[in-house]
Amino acid sequence: MKRFFSGILALLMAAADLVFYNILPMPSISERGVCSEADPIYFTAHRGVNAKAPENTIPAYQLAIDMGYYAVETDVRQTQDGIWVISHNDNIGKWYNGKVNISETTYEDLLQYKVKSGHGLRKYGTLRIPTLEEYLDLFVGTESRPQIEIKDPKMDGIPALLDMVAEKGLTKQAMIISFDLQQLAYIRALSPDMELWYLCNEITDTVIDEAKSLGGNVWISCNFQKNTVETMQSSVDAGIPVSMWTVDSVKDAKTLYDAGFRYMETDRLCP
Repeated sequence: MKRFFSGILALLMAAADLVFYNILPMPSISERGVCSEADPIYFTAHRGVNAKAPENTIPAYQLAIDMGYYAVETDVRQTQDGIWVISHNDNIGKWYNGKVNISETTYEDLLQYKVKSGHGLRKYGTLRIPTLEEYLDLFVGTESRPQIEIKDPKMDGIPALLDMVAEKGLTKQAMIISFDLQQLAYIRALSPDMELWYLCNEITDTVIDEAKSLGGNVWISCNFQKNTVETMQSSVDAGIPVSMWTVDSVKDAKTLYDAGFRYMETDRLCP
């Protein structure tokens, strides 16, 4: 009986893979006629192509680069021994077969845990927590841009992070994003040329003024669901360009495109 149910489960998983990978491909904006080749939408793949590979893993990032995404977003945190690794949450329990906190665990100890779920996991086999350095290496010699969201609230590891980006030759190619204004101001002081994106939920006059305080080469990246074309346009009118997360339908992408917006982050669409 156990073998019977295991067999049924395997068949269901294979069928799900067939549907997901072959029958329901990711909608292509260019193929849908939303934008033109001369005036495209610049898409950021949110946590990589997480609709085809487990989010925040090397395969998800490599897919995004191979598919021609403008940028590839990731989330970074520091281990107990100061290694920058990729994870949205401090606790790894949502995606890994363990429930430890990154901030309380050494990198070596983290390597015992494997990714337990995510699209296409069976295709990619055993996946472990990647480092920021492994992520950055993917972009060297490519046109795709690394978009690094700092999730760690501490400041002490930021100089090492910036040094790593510089050593890879990616300072002008990378962008760093954060909800923490003080963190971004610190990065600006250390790296005047770095492109910074100030994350927010709703764009307000205060948020615009805070973004301006970071000096030049700064964007606002806002929650698409909590803003209107008018609130986003208010930032553009104030001289701060805007991107938004996440735009996951062709209809929404077309509405934004027709309103003049060209930079969007997505989980489901592709160039």
